[in-house]
Amino acid sequence: MTDWTTLNDVRGRLAKRWATGQYLRAYGRGVPFEPISLPLRGPSASELGSRYADVQAWAKKWADADGGIVELEAIGSRALSRNLIPRRVSVDSFAGLVRLLGVYREVRTFDELLASAGRVYPPAISWAVDHPLKAIDHHAVWDRLLACVSRISAYSGEPIYLRQVDLPGVDTKFIESNRSVLAALLDTVLPDERVDRRYSASDFIRRYGFRTKPTYARLRLMGIDGPFPAGLSEISVRVDELDALAPSVQRVFIVENETTYLAFPEVPESVVIFGSGYALSSVAGMAWLRDTQVFYWGDIDTHGFRILDRLRAKLPAAQSFLMDRETLIAHEQHWEREDSPANAVLNHLREDESALYRDLIEGVFGERVRLEQERVRYSHLERVLRRLQALS
Repeated sequence: MTDWTTLNDVRGRLAKRWATGQYLRAYGRGVPFEPISLPLRGPSASELGSRYADVQAWAKKWADADGGIVELEAIGSRALSRNLIPRRVSVDSFAGLVRLLGVYREVRTFDELLASAGRVYPPAISWAVDHPLKAIDHHAVWDRLLACVSRISAYSGEPIYLRQVDLPGVDTKFIESNRSVLAALLDTVLPDERVDRRYSASDFIRRYGFRTKPTYARLRLMGIDGPFPAGLSEISVRVDELDALAPSVQRVFIVENETTYLAFPEVPESVVIFGSGYALSSVAGMAWLRDTQVFYWGDIDTHGFRILDRLRAKLPAAQSFLMDRETLIAHEQHWEREDSPANAVLNHLREDESALYRDLIEGVFGERVRLEQERVRYSHLERVLRRLQALS
């Protein structure tokens, strides 16, 4: 065994630098190559006599090295003739580095990628030069990526669905599977106003202004006149279209459990909306809700209060019901354990709601207590609703 520097040692060091992309970036930008010089650990003068054959074999390997210039140093003593031993290896050109590392294929592929970008979509050249190794990793789909970026960047009409990007070999699956590199390319070539940086590349549709899948509201109609066709008791409608209709109702009840939604008692001139947890935010943005009484009923747990807080950020006048201390204590035998409690600062809760929220977090009633909506007795719901109607 020896600690003399081998050609593989040097290649390993240079390969790490190559893997950063620094040499291909400089090559792509036309920056003159900066020579590399690395010291070599070799035999000492005392080893010339005891290991002369090993020294000769080691020196010969360096003499045969392709791509590097080996600098020699004379060592020896009066007892032994002086010998020229490799002490430093230098690489003075990009071509020499390519030969030493054997990365011909990568360089050839990089040249092909730049040439292809020049033919198909020249603005992508700068990204490929800045990220050469990532571009090489996508060489098999490079032309399709360029065509896709070119088509998206040229589009100037009304927002379209991702499905409408119509190119040979490009479909929604292709875009989704290459989302990160497409996002990087689009961020480079699109003007700032075409990129909504509130959204990350993972939300590709919103970041680049494609049409999003519409959200729907599911609601039960209880004794209201229009704007819906007569005879309907329940509808599912796009939120934007429901907002435009602006139904005139006295009360809106938002509940989180589907069975509770279906079994909700009839309350005249009212609507019951199936809230669907944190997805409630799209429904809460409807302008017509600001002109009616809104009552929210969620689970009595930390996440239920967090959803209430988000709702009230959009609808400050929204009221909670059946999310109070009285309801919780009355249903102690139905309590469960909350798996992953929230512990965020909620700024839109009212004093009694905030106090109950803190008590749940601090375990005043027991560790991680929760009361799910569907476990509240139906008679209790009816009693509270009668109270609400009497106050209206």
